[in-house]
Amino acid sequence: MSKGKRIGYGVLSLLPLLFMLLIQVLGGQIIYAAVTVYMSMQPGMDPAMLNDIVYTYVMEHYTGVLVLIQGVTLLVFGCWYYLGFTRKKERGTVKKLLHIHNLAGIFLLSVGIYFFVTLLLGAADHLVPDIMDEYNMLMEESGIVGLTLLSSIVTLVMAPLGEELIFRGLTLQYLRKTGLGFHAANIIQAILFGIAHMNWIQGIYAFLLGLILGWLCKRFKTLAAPMLLHMFFNFSGTYIAALIDPLPENIWLFLFLFAAFSIFTFLGIKVLEKAPLYQENTI
Repeated sequence: MSKGKRIGYGVLSLLPLLFMLLIQVLGGQIIYAAVTVYMSMQPGMDPAMLNDIVYTYVMEHYTGVLVLIQGVTLLVFGCWYYLGFTRKKERGTVKKLLHIHNLAGIFLLSVGIYFFVTLLLGAADHLVPDIMDEYNMLMEESGIVGLTLLSSIVTLVMAPLGEELIFRGLTLQYLRKTGLGFHAANIIQAILFGIAHMNWIQGIYAFLLGLILGWLCKRFKTLAAPMLLHMFFNFSGTYIAALIDPLPENIWLFLFLFAAFSIFTFLGIKVLEKAPLYQENTI
């Protein structure tokens, strides 16, 4: 492969992240502008209060805003991935992935990763409390903390599908086309995945999660594998977290989290080692 093609694929590997951020920024601005126009047309609207009213309305319906933005993200990157890769080459088989051993292993591993991330967050809360305060505020303002049906759809389905299309789908594939070995390409896509979260706390654990998601994509030769783990991980972070949050923070809680992380991760890896794979030397 020529040097020019390698550089071209390298540039292409960065475009999914840039387009994702562009969709988020422009999508938010377009929706905000549309709401502003709609509100300004209402009878008796006070122009001096318009901006405050629009802001309040958008924040009250922010989960719906996320649904629209995630929907556009899925459409754009789903078409991009299909036209760029899946239409040209079979990427694996979902049938083997749906074997009970694979599903159980991926679920156990995702829960283990969740407990590990919870340990990291607990440590960060003691070591860098100011950064954790900013992280917690960001999570509250993002509209993904509440346990509603719509927020669950965004968090458990739409976000994992979109992010896997972008990072383990397009980004990782383009990096491999540059001639990079899998491990180097996997590290780079995980770094970009961390950067996409736009804050230190999420960025660090997103990087670690991205490494595992990339490995899973390579192991099963299908994007459906990291999609499943990502969904299970977000499920744990939403619903298991709701059970753990009320517990008092003490040494016993941290011992429990460490034990849960060790057990679930060990079992997940062991189950996946015995799971049937789709045999094909790709990615």
